[in-house]
Amino acid sequence: MGAEVRWNLKVSQTLDTDLRTFLAERGGKKGDLSSFIEQAVAKALLQETLRDVHLRNQDLSEDDALALVESELGLMREEHKDFWSARDWSAPHP
Repeated sequence: MGAEVRWNLKVSQTLDTDLRTFLAERGGKKGDLSSFIEQAVAKALLQETLRDVHLRNQDLSEDDALALVESELGLMREEHKDFWSARDWSAPHP
């Protein structure tokens, strides 16, 4: 995570209580509320992005979609071939 910024949010008392209870029941500690909100927002942004991509490509056939993905992957692999060739794919990943 990069530099942090402070948000001022207003939520209902019920939501605040429910979320803090939820976190406390799972052994919550300082910072868990911020982490929970950050993860929830990231998930919502990803879902909205995927929805937008699906809508934008709804008229694309499966074959055309796969061809487009393969084409873009090929371009990325070529553009970043030093990165890919320097990888030891047999080493375990953390």
